[in-house]
Amino acid sequence: MNEAEFNNHLLQIAVGVIAPMITLIITLWKLNKITQIKVQEPLMVELKKDFATKEELRTHREEIIREQNKLEQRMTHLERKLENDKTEIIEAGELRVIKLHERINQVLEVVSELRGEIKGRFSK
Repeated sequence: MNEAEFNNHLLQIAVGVIAPMITLIITLWKLNKITQIKVQEPLMVELKKDFATKEELRTHREEIIREQNKLEQRMTHLERKLENDKTEIIEAGELRVIKLHERINQVLEVVSELRGEIKGRFSK
């Protein structure tokens, strides 16, 4: 496979990955607009009089750090999975090309045999 074909395969993969992501982003953006609530009168905002203690803040901070670590692990897992999926897609494409060429070669062999038989019959 030459460089142009390889670049073409990469472009096809990129379009196949990026297009659904753009569609998802647009869909989420539209859903967000649909779910926004418009209030005619101003909202009454009151400050909470109970303040958090240092222990509550520390606990909340620890929970946020744990959640952040979970999200980072999930992100790392998804990145690995995306890379594996990309490799599988490229390998599957290569396999399809190889099998297609094998089939084409088989057809060409049969056509060559038929041409030989036809030439043999008409040259006698």
